[in-house]
Amino acid sequence: MPEGHGPNSDEEEDSPGAVVKRPELIPTATEKWKQKAFHSLVRKMMYNPHMGGAKCPFCDEIFAKETSALDHFEARYAEGERDYRKWWDYSWAMQQLQTSGSIPPGSSLIVESGPQGLPYEHFIGVRQEMDLVKKTTRKKKRKPNSVTSASKPAKAA
Repeated sequence: MPEGHGPNSDEEEDSPGAVVKRPELIPTATEKWKQKAFHSLVRKMMYNPHMGGAKCPFCDEIFAKETSALDHFEARYAEGERDYRKWWDYSWAMQQLQTSGSIPPGSSLIVESGPQGLPYEHFIGVRQEMDLVKKTTRKKKRKPNSVTSASKPAKAA
């Protein structure tokens, strides 16, 4: 075995001396925005003592704990994203069939305008919240500093 490839001759692969380095998972920018949107949605949910928790804005599920709501958003978002990708692949394939002439003239295939169901509604709702969180974060960063804006000379009319 070439040097540097595998354990030394006096070292087993599973021995305690063999250190296995696992790569760190670094979240993408989209993942970070998605997590911020999840937390933003949870902050917007109102606790109702008569229901014993807070209701999801997209379905009828009730959550007593913040972690339960976050897990719910994560799971439903993933399902909705998967449904969207399946729908996109299917609609693209149908479009290719129609443009290639594989379907006889005069007949047509009906393709839904988007996936249906609660997971997709969660996916869309979280995406909208991501956009809102991005927009408000950018507005906060662009807010002018009162010291710097006061020192600028006024424009002559």
